[in-house]
Amino acid sequence: MIPVRLELKNFMSYGEQVAPLDFTGMHLACLSGDNGNGKSAVLDAITWVLWGEARASADQLIRLGTEEMCVTLEFLLGGDLYRVVRGRSKRNSGNIWELYVKDTSGRFKAITGQGIRDTGRTIQKILRMDYKTFINSACIQQGRADEFTKQSVADRKKILADILDLSRYDALEQKAKDRRNGADILVQELEREIGRIAEDLAEEDACKTALAEAESGRAELEQGIALKETRLRELQARHAELDAVLGRVQGLEKEAASWRTEILSLTTQQKAQEDRVAGNRKIIAERDKILEGLSKLRAARESTALLDARLQELRGLEKEKAGLESIILGERHKLDTQRQMLSRELAELESKISGAAAIEQDIARLRSEVEELDKLQFRRTELERKVNEESDRLGMMKGQHDGLMDRKKELEEKLAMISLPGAKCPLCQTELGHEKHEQVIADYRRRIAEMQESINGFRKDGTQAKARLAALRKEIEEIDAKASAGRDVRNRLAKAEQVVFTVEESNKRMPSIKAKLDEVLKSIEGGKYAPEESARLLNISSSIAALTYNPEEHNKIKEDIALLAMYESLAANLKNAENSLPGDEASLAAVRELILSRERSIQECTRSAEELRGTLIELPDIKAELALTDRELTQLRETDRELTGKIATLASTLSRIKVLKTEAGEKKKALDQAKKDKAAYAALVSAFGKKGVQALIIENAIPEIQEEANRLLARMTDNAMQVAIETIRDKKTGGTAETLDIKISDDMGTRSYELFSGGEAFRVNFALRIALSKLLARRAGASLQTLIIDEGFGTQDGKGREKLVEAISSIQDDFSLILVVTHIDELKDAFPTRIEITKDSAGSQIQVN
Repeated sequence: MIPVRLELKNFMSYGEQVAPLDFTGMHLACLSGDNGNGKSAVLDAITWVLWGEARASADQLIRLGTEEMCVTLEFLLGGDLYRVVRGRSKRNSGNIWELYVKDTSGRFKAITGQGIRDTGRTIQKILRMDYKTFINSACIQQGRADEFTKQSVADRKKILADILDLSRYDALEQKAKDRRNGADILVQELEREIGRIAEDLAEEDACKTALAEAESGRAELEQGIALKETRLRELQARHAELDAVLGRVQGLEKEAASWRTEILSLTTQQKAQEDRVAGNRKIIAERDKILEGLSKLRAARESTALLDARLQELRGLEKEKAGLESIILGERHKLDTQRQMLSRELAELESKISGAAAIEQDIARLRSEVEELDKLQFRRTELERKVNEESDRLGMMKGQHDGLMDRKKELEEKLAMISLPGAKCPLCQTELGHEKHEQVIADYRRRIAEMQESINGFRKDGTQAKARLAALRKEIEEIDAKASAGRDVRNRLAKAEQVVFTVEESNKRMPSIKAKLDEVLKSIEGGKYAPEESARLLNISSSIAALTYNPEEHNKIKEDIALLAMYESLAANLKNAENSLPGDEASLAAVRELILSRERSIQECTRSAEELRGTLIELPDIKAELALTDRELTQLRETDRELTGKIATLASTLSRIKVLKTEAGEKKKALDQAKKDKAAYAALVSAFGKKGVQALIIENAIPEIQEEANRLLARMTDNAMQVAIETIRDKKTGGTAETLDIKISDDMGTRSYELFSGGEAFRVNFALRIALSKLLARRAGASLQTLIIDEGFGTQDGKGREKLVEAISSIQDDFSLILVVTHIDELKDAFPTRIEITKDSAGSQIQVN
């Protein structure tokens, strides 16, 4: 992976208007600038855009005072140009992570995944390294050059194992253990199952004997069932014959009973027919009397019809008279009601007019109060404006106060760190002298005191603003209370004005009301109402007097009609009797003949039934034997079913035993295979363990590391130093033990790493670190084309730094791009390309020289 172009926006100390960093044409470059200007932030941007990892959390990477950031990186890999865009926003916690590749047309084509995680996996697959591999190979970060050499022997082994990614063998060892344990469990299960099968196979002989006995007993039982079934069929046939005879007897008895029932019905008909004939003869005997009563009834009805007509005419006249009287009375009532209403309305108007002067005085007073309320409302609007201004001012002061508090907290944290014994410069991480140390502490304390003074000023101003705000809000509440009471004043004013308006209208209406009242009184006193109805009433009274209607005579005739009304129905009965008597006498004779016929049929049925009963004597015995035979046959069949079930069970058991024999063979084979698997996985556990493949890989890797480190040391020290990594040491008690000691040889002999000076140790650290980086890149399957060295060179003297630069230059052919990060001025001109990082009020800026 070779960086081509890097664009930053609001990333850490970089602002929005930052020139892109173009790596085109760079081979060996120096990234320089004062401490704190943002050199390491460039490396953080590269790791964050590619892997989402950096020295701080994502939100802490966003520049202070902004809400979102974005990083764009273009890089070459395998002849293809890729572009990665990553952004983050605080507002909605939103992330974007996009990946593009340049196609043959020269345009970038999106190959972004389905989501952020998918895009990250695609990038890692293309790079063939993760973040951890990158920072341990392509990037030597601040303070991590001696990460390997400064550790104990055990920790060196662990670091080397991590670099060689031996953890995958631990995972393989664990998988082998899991499968070995699984095979062991399978062996135990198969052994238990084979034991259970052996127990079942032991029952085979007993099952065969029981099956033979059951089959023999079933054969004998089937013969007995056949005999019983034959006898049962014979009994069922005889029983069916007797049942048929019994059915014929019961049919005859039922037929005779039916005739008897019919005779009872016919006897009832005969009695009714005889009564009907006798009744008709009696009515015919009263013929003359019935006809005379019918004649009198007709004469009475003619008389009452004449009187009904006169009564109808009288009721019509009386009804019309009552209606006219009601109309006349209603007209008089209307005039009385109208008189009362006009008198009451006149009195009310006079009362309203008399109280109008007092109401007009109230209106003047209420209007004055409303004007005062309007002035208060205007004052409230002005107060609300002032409240909004004070609230805005208070919010601004709080924001400034909180910003000062955050900056003061940062300074206090830095002061706490610098106050610790042996603390380094917070910017360049170099040692501070006593005087410089005290000067830095005093400077921090002075800045903290100045910020505290500003904070106290903001707090005082905020307290005063809150007091003014409370006073304004209190005055608004007082105005609101008065305004609430003012709503009642406005309502009373509206009502009073309505009353005055009503009085004025009343003055206009009084003359017309008095005129209407005088007119009504004259009509009542002179009787001048309903003249037509009064004249018609006199005519109707004369007509009623002229009618000659006697109610007593009318009632007497009605009583006579009620007494004579029965002759009308008697006359109808007489006519019916004369018409039906001949037919009734013929029907009576037919019923009497039918009764005699049914009595003869009953006698014939009784004789036939008695003849058949003689053959039914044996029916009870047949029924008893049939029931007994059926029960015995049922018992035999139940026994047969039990034997059949037993035979089936035994046969199934023998079949299962046959299957178990086959299964036992298969399980024995499976057991043998499981034991082999268990042994194989146990061997793999040992192979993948610390003393297996892992030990061989470390043993093979050490010469590679040692050779590469010595190649670099030779360049940096003019062949004056050489490093050796020992894996075996002699024990004082005899024998050998595994180790990972670093021995360094120079013109003074061979010594341990810990005995060398800082500059010498740094050169060893650097050589080993480059060797480990190349090893890690090769193990990850990635080509190490870019090397970034973000490590202080303060431990080197002038000659050491010169040698270090020479060493870096000597390995430049191994890399497409080497980027060295430093703030030391002497080193800036030692590299052909210099990327200068500066910082101003707009943030960090990038300039390539």
